[in-house]
Order: sequence, then structure tokens, then C-alpha cells
Amino acid sequence: MRVAILHQDLEWSERQIRQSVALRGHECALVDIRSVDAAGLAGFDLVLNRVYASVANRNWLDNARTLAVLEDLAEMGVQCINSLPASRADYDKCLAGRTMAAQGISTPPTRLLHGREDYFRQAGEINAWGYPLVVKPNMGGRAREVRKLNHPGEFWRWLDTAFSREALDRYAAGFIVQPYLKNAEPYDIRIAIINGDFAYAYSRSLVALEPAGERWVGSVSLGSTIGEYRPGEEEIALAARATEAIGATVNEVDLMATEAGFVVIENNPTPGFIVGDEPLIDLLVERLLTPPYTSAACSGSNPASTWRMARQCEPSQ
Repeated sequence: MRVAILHQDLEWSERQIRQSVALRGHECALVDIRSVDAAGLAGFDLVLNRVYASVANRNWLDNARTLAVLEDLAEMGVQCINSLPASRADYDKCLAGRTMAAQGISTPPTRLLHGREDYFRQAGEINAWGYPLVVKPNMGGRAREVRKLNHPGEFWRWLDTAFSREALDRYAAGFIVQPYLKNAEPYDIRIAIINGDFAYAYSRSLVALEPAGERWVGSVSLGSTIGEYRPGEEEIALAARATEAIGATVNEVDLMATEAGFVVIENNPTPGFIVGDEPLIDLLVERLLTPPYTSAACSGSNPASTWRMARQCEPSQ
């Protein structure tokens, strides 16, 4: 099989995925989205889209270019993971949220702003949520530019800054606004679903975005500590429903435990990996390149070397 790993900034994750693919006897190429079109990918059997893992909201134009390439590849019949619909949901948090809400999946209500005029059109509903409000880039990741706004004054100052001419020159994919939900635990939960099946899970300690501020965000890039977590059947089912709703083959689903139950905070069809995650990458590659996946990988023969992998087949009952 010929596999292309589509990327923007080349990070450790993509190099490690390539190595894992090659060790299984497949030809694998690292392809920069900035220097290729669909025709240049036509000879591959599988395109693994990893662009969003590094670029996120730093260069939203490359994300738009990626979607255009995926659309052309879909018309050409080239298999892509994740597919065009899933990648659209990956790059558009508002779309993902509304798609899940329409299917009855518990997720925060979400409104999209491209400027002050969008707020005024939706002010009644947004104001009814009360404060705090959470704002984040609609096309973003790694908790960049995520804010918790505690009162109207903070919101108006943020609105002026987010949609200034200078800011729009850098990023013009909009921001989402959501009501702030209180986490019942000092961590959030990430559950991986691959090919419709539970793969692994872990927790991330909550961190503050400002000195002496409230700890409310889970983000490894901002200092969250990863912990062992054994999800229950309810959590796994919720993550699987969210993954199916956006049409993803690969997805790491962020969940929060609230007093009213578990809530899907975000989908991550292009999950990031760090050094030490080699067993997770091997599991990802094995499941993607040896379909159909069976429960044999949970038989105990898998050479799990991290606690995350050790718990992948042991959800709590």
C-alpha cells in the first residue's frame, strides 16, 4: 500500500507515524500541503490528513487549502482519513457542535461570530446564558486564544480585539461563544475512537490560563498532567456517538463530567502525540492499515508499554 501523510509544519508525530507505517511494509511519503494538489496525491492508496495537528489556527488559509484538496480527492476516489466531512467538522467547531446537538448528543450550545454584527443578531440567546462565557477560535487547537470572560466588560474588550483589522488580517475563520460549564472533576477526559471502536483513554489535569486564575482548561501543551483513566460504558458510547456524528474514522473526544452528566467539549479528528506515545501511534496505524479491525488486538498480545495502552481494553463496567 502507498500511504501519504499530509502535513503542514512537520512535527515528531508525523515522522513517527511514517516510521510505524514503514515497519509494516508499506510505502509512506510525507507530503507538505503547501506544495501539492490533488493530482500529486492521485497515485496513493491512502491519504492520512495530519495538516490540522500542527497548523490549527496559526494559518487558517492552509486549512482551507486542505479542504479543497480533500474535496478533489473524494471526487477522484482516493481514500482519505479523515474524510472531507470529518475534516470539515475538525476545522469548524461550530459545525461539529451543531451536528452533535442535532443528533441529541450532550454538548454546549454554540454560536459563531465573524464580527460584532453576528453578536448583535444572537445577543438575546448569548446573554440568556449569563456569565462566564467561553470564547475560542472556530478553527483552532492546543487551547490557543481560548478565553473565559467573566462579565460584559471583558466580553466587549475581547470583541474589539478579536475583530480588529489587525486581528482579521491574521485569522478570519471566526470565533465560537459558549456558556461556561463547571467541571465536577479536577480533570477532563479524552477518549480515542478508531474505526468505530474504543482504543484508549486518559485524563488531563485542569490548568489556569493566567497566573492565579481558575484551573478549568485541559491542555497538555499548556501544562496539563496526563493521568490514567478507565472510562465507563456511558462515556465510551458518548464518544463513539460523537465520532459517528461527524463521520470520523479517527477521533479523540474531549469529555467533561458536570453535575448534569457527561458533556462532549470537542472532537479531535487530528489528535496530537508526544514523545512516549509510540504505542498509541502503533495502535492507530495497525487499526487503520489492517482492516477490518477485530478484537484480537485486545487479546493481551499487544506489546503495551505505557499505562494508557495498558488500560485500552479495560473500560470500567
